[in-house]
Amino acid sequence: IAEFMAAAREVFRLIDVDGSNSLATQELVDATTENKEVIRFMVNCGNKFLQDLLVPRRLRAALQEIDADGSGEIDKPEWEIAIQAALEKKLAELEAEREAQREADRLADEAFTK
Repeated sequence: IAEFMAAAREVFRLIDVDGSNSLATQELVDATTENKEVIRFMVNCGNKFLQDLLVPRRLRAALQEIDADGSGEIDKPEWEIAIQAALEKKLAELEAEREAQREADRLADEAFTK
């Protein structure tokens, strides 16, 4: 969890080239088309709206979804909310995988003991 959050904060810093603590549309466009670290994080983050920032025709709608205050930029708190949602989704997916593995192990044990 800490590693994911640290990566998310680093990606925010990489996108925020002017150091304003908010992500302007042009900063997002530049980073999501040119910065491999940013692109890799967005692809794997688990948040549909963050992933949509990678798709030019979806960028504006994704920005509006994440930009809770309507400023036209994503500030740190808005970024953190999107990242938290992504983290919660990833944790739920991991738990579902673990549960499926436990069930498969249980079934295998039952079959073996018969």
